[in-house]
Amino acid sequence: MHLAPEYGIGRFIKGIVGNGYEAFDISPERYPPELNTRQLDLVTGAEKLPSQHYDIVLHSHVMEHLPCNETAVLYHLHRSLKPGGKHIFCIPIHDGHYESDLGNLSGEERTRRFHQHDHIRRFGRADFQNTIGMIFDLKLFDLERLVGANQLRANAIPEEGWRGVSGHMYYFAEKDDIKLKE
Repeated sequence: MHLAPEYGIGRFIKGIVGNGYEAFDISPERYPPELNTRQLDLVTGAEKLPSQHYDIVLHSHVMEHLPCNETAVLYHLHRSLKPGGKHIFCIPIHDGHYESDLGNLSGEERTRRFHQHDHIRRFGRADFQNTIGMIFDLKLFDLERLVGANQLRANAIPEEGWRGVSGHMYYFAEKDDIKLKE
């Protein structure tokens, strides 16, 4: 399951998995036909996702756009993973604290508070463990140790994205990493 599928990533994954690739977005008409993107409104449709259905759930910069409680959406996306499945995601993380407002704000006010006119929330580095960290047991990476500083610079990865909590980092949660259990 690939949400808001980036064309290059989607094409690459589809080339590997073929017909097993499933892309979804609230506005599928925005995507090229070859990705076969289907309509899914996560606000009203996440709870209807089948349980234990997907090997991978992948999304980048989606949660900050959803006019609902993102914890519920993340829970249902994770529930849709098969045993052994992986939930891979990226969210914009800013200095400071988490903030959310589902109210009727102007685009200017949203930009001022959340850094973009269509964002509903911002995730903060200062309290990341008290937001996303309360949903998943996330392992934080040190990319400098994995690939080296020269490789990171050559690929234009900003130093703030090399380790720890960052908006440049992808987070990997396995099926059993969810903390919201009975």
